[in-house]
Amino acid sequence: MGEFLTSVLMYPTVIFSGLMILVLMFWMVAMLGAIDIEILDIDADFDGDADLDADGGGGLIDTFGFAGMPISIAISTIILFGWIVCLVLNAYAMPSVSEVLPKGASRVVVFLASAVFAVVLAAVALRPVRRVFTGHKAVSKHALTGRNCRITSMTVTAEQGQGEIEDGGAGIVAQLRCAAFNTLELHSRAIVIGYDAEQDAFTIEPLDEPDA
Repeated sequence: MGEFLTSVLMYPTVIFSGLMILVLMFWMVAMLGAIDIEILDIDADFDGDADLDADGGGGLIDTFGFAGMPISIAISTIILFGWIVCLVLNAYAMPSVSEVLPKGASRVVVFLASAVFAVVLAAVALRPVRRVFTGHKAVSKHALTGRNCRITSMTVTAEQGQGEIEDGGAGIVAQLRCAAFNTLELHSRAIVIGYDAEQDAFTIEPLDEPDA
């Protein structure tokens, strides 16, 4: 156990160890529902808001197969593999590299090599599950106007509500709002009539509202 802790806290592994702590904290908070796993994503789903859009730039993202993956998942996986690879290289490759390069330079080489291997391994590991996040081509949030949706929360008001918007695929989970008095409840059907950028939520109105 002592040797393991020494390896974990040894440079450059300690860099990945620190990042791993942040990743674990992030996912613990996400599991409690305090934050959305897409909070790190920068305009790449819909209008480019939740994922790494395969059509939004290609380049290295597309080359390594991360296009369409939520940024939080991609980064977490890269950091995990970086930590593991760095531990292995520190234990088995560092002695050999140190015989050729100065100690400081050898540590930099190990860190860079770990980062490169981490990206490649993460890309391979995530490729099988990529289809889960890229089952449909990303569409504009405003393009979802007119789509039907199913309520997944107990109620929908002007301040809160959640549902699943039909997109021809697995559906899009989104925040919903309805300012007018309504009887929407779990499993009710509604139609999207607009998008509120300030709340990052879709405005809806009931379908087949029962007669008073």
